[in-house]
Amino acid sequence: MPPRRYHDHGIANALAQLKTNLRVWLADHSDDKRTSHELLDQQLQTLSDREPLEQLIALTVLATDLTHAAGAGPIIPPQAQRIVVQVFLDRLNEKSPGQAVEVRVPPFAAIQCIQGPTHTRGTPPNTVETDALTWIRLATSRVAWADAVATHLVIISGERADLSGLLPLVEPSSK
Repeated sequence: MPPRRYHDHGIANALAQLKTNLRVWLADHSDDKRTSHELLDQQLQTLSDREPLEQLIALTVLATDLTHAAGAGPIIPPQAQRIVVQVFLDRLNEKSPGQAVEVRVPPFAAIQCIQGPTHTRGTPPNTVETDALTWIRLATSRVAWADAVATHLVIISGERADLSGLLPLVEPSSK
């Protein structure tokens, strides 16, 4: 599969919306709003030398961590979720190309990966399905594969549908 192309305009829009959502969320969920915003500004400054796509990934992971720790609902705009989900699916496909397993993250994307028997029609025998935030957490080692499967955050079918040996999809330094 050729590498997916991400449009700068879409990344910029998703990044701007995510920054706004983070500021609003911090204002609503922080006892010390000034310190929270200063910490966010420091994080943004640290990320400023990275490419916009890498900034978006880092801020999406930060937002996922914050809301998960607080037990709050997601604040990541759908456009940002879509882009980051697609990036991590593409990384999985690069790491283990093939057509034996279909990985689905509705409504954003699906790929086929892992070498082995392929299917040509209908529902494949080896599938993995999860939601966007769980996929992001799996790809960045915020949740363990076994825990996600045991708690039904990930639904798998087929003998090849174990991605535990392929996760996480980020280097430890970018965690």
